[in-house]
Amino acid sequence: MRNILLPSNLREYRFIVEVDGVPCAAFRECVGLHGYEDPIEFYIGDDEISLLDLAEPGHDMVIRLSNGVTLDQSLIEWEEMTASGHPVRHDGSIIELDRFGHVKGRWRFSGAWPSMWEVARANGESNQIDTLEIVYEAIRQA
Repeated sequence: MRNILLPSNLREYRFIVEVDGVPCAAFRECVGLHGYEDPIEFYIGDDEISLLDLAEPGHDMVIRLSNGVTLDQSLIEWEEMTASGHPVRHDGSIIELDRFGHVKGRWRFSGAWPSMWEVARANGESNQIDTLEIVYEAIRQA
């Protein structure tokens, strides 16, 4: 597998986010890549049976990344556009690294936008990201 060389201060980050082919952030934790649950179907009612889908069919999926840093301004600008009411959908990748910097896996997402963004701002501007949720239309392991 290919090795990604990160600066020594980023070696503990295991997930690299690329938007339109450009690395823009690195995160320590990621939830939502290693499988998601299919919608749960169940029946309710007395005489009439109604089929309900808890996960709302056709909904978008979410990847939740936490404990990260931005590598440039592109992720911040993408989130600001979405927050201002002008969401722009992008395609990208999330690359999972092992502790040696070797690529363990790569997932390509499409039609995505940031739905939640929490930034650590203790003293002025910071490139630290507490949490980022990316909503996507499709994802596949590459």
